[in-house]
Amino acid sequence: MFEHLRGADGKFLFDEHGKPITRELSDDEKMNLRPGQDGKISIANNGIFNDVDAAAKYASQHSTTAGPQYLIHFPEANNGVSELLIAGYQKFLENDFWGLSNSTQTTKDMMNQYGQGNLHFDGHSRGAMTIGNALESVQSQTNARGTLSGTTVNFFGAAYNAQQADGVLSPDFPLALYCGCAKH
Repeated sequence: MFEHLRGADGKFLFDEHGKPITRELSDDEKMNLRPGQDGKISIANNGIFNDVDAAAKYASQHSTTAGPQYLIHFPEANNGVSELLIAGYQKFLENDFWGLSNSTQTTKDMMNQYGQGNLHFDGHSRGAMTIGNALESVQSQTNARGTLSGTTVNFFGAAYNAQQADGVLSPDFPLALYCGCAKH
């Protein structure tokens, strides 16, 4: 998990080549994420074919927070076929029975840790699928009611059906779900 760093002026930092300046969080920092001025903890999940730099760039583009922008990076596979196989696994097999990817498990952990407070997720492309699969996994927990009572979600170019996520979660969770900027 990473944080896209900001300068003293509050703007995201980029190096001389235009690459985002990020830092990896320690396990202790993951358990003590800082909210922004809006009171929300803002976490992004990246899309397919994104290295850390591209993932952080998209996270900062989608971000609406003035505070820390965190990123759960789904590592890029070393070739296109493998990347598509991973996306296929996520789309059709990823669940509590077959197993969650490390990124989906981390997303689920963040939902369980911070979901009752002011938690916000931005999911770009496959990142929406990572968030959606984590939402379904949280929903299947025996103690799930209220777990996501303070959670909002934005999907950008979603590889996960926003209406499906809304339909799965609406009866049991007061989750504000957005696809792009249109409220569902």
